[in-house]
Amino acid sequence: GSYIGLLSTNRVFEGGGNGHVFGLNGLLRFAELYTLNFEFNKSLSVEPNADWIEGDEIIRGKSILLDGEKKQGDASLVSLKRNTRNWNTTLSYLQYSPNYNAPLGFVTQNSIRNIEFNHSYTYFPKKKEGLVQQLNVSLGSEFIFNYNQLRKYFDIYNDLFIQWKGNFRTGLNIYHVVNEEFAGFFGRNMTGINFFNGYNPSEKINIRAFVSFDESIRYDEDKPAVGNALSFRLIGEYNDFDQVFFIQPLLKWNPNPFTIFYIGGTNGYSRVEPTTNFGREDSQLYFKFQYLFDL
Repeated sequence: GSYIGLLSTNRVFEGGGNGHVFGLNGLLRFAELYTLNFEFNKSLSVEPNADWIEGDEIIRGKSILLDGEKKQGDASLVSLKRNTRNWNTTLSYLQYSPNYNAPLGFVTQNSIRNIEFNHSYTYFPKKKEGLVQQLNVSLGSEFIFNYNQLRKYFDIYNDLFIQWKGNFRTGLNIYHVVNEEFAGFFGRNMTGINFFNGYNPSEKINIRAFVSFDESIRYDEDKPAVGNALSFRLIGEYNDFDQVFFIQPLLKWNPNPFTIFYIGGTNGYSRVEPTTNFGREDSQLYFKFQYLFDL
């Protein structure tokens, strides 16, 4: 069905300052195949006078300091979807104004306008005994602009997923980033390919092999690159309700900004009845090697 909703959050700080958000949201279904989802929010805030933040930056005439300034902003989301048994299309628009904030929520980035389009086709065979049990192909693109009309991100991507007979599955993702901007650094024409094959011989065992080749920016304001690092991680978890535990080691190596290698695994253990000993019930081994080829 369809609905319309209202939102109001209010926060008042001890010692001065407050934050309020008022919103309207809804979901409308029409013509059987279409869904329109929307959300409009308005934020009003008065900063406290505090020394929690240091800096002299000015954004749209407002300082980043907590100096009692009054700010107001807006956020909007509009998404239109068309869904059938086999075809699915989504067009969405999202924006956060420069001075929008959510006192009782999380807004990690503002001053952006985002447009995203995705179109996909899903194939369901009439006969379940065929080789292909399900196939999904999708094509999409994403644009991100800021309020100064700078195009910060633009990509085109394609996804393929196949569920084979016998619990085998294959996935392929190909994307091309036309441009991406971060802290004044511009990356252009970056392409990535991710491919995997998976197999589940039983409910307890999951085998997956994958390979990835891509170009990307490291989000470091001082130096947008990957450093040289060797690290080892060991994670353990025990579930006292089911009396099972697992360990997960991971070795990672970055010899240069464009190469990464890691190898790891997972071992799961459960109590063997009627003894009090633990026995291994499932294991996984995985590795990844990534290298940038400059052609």
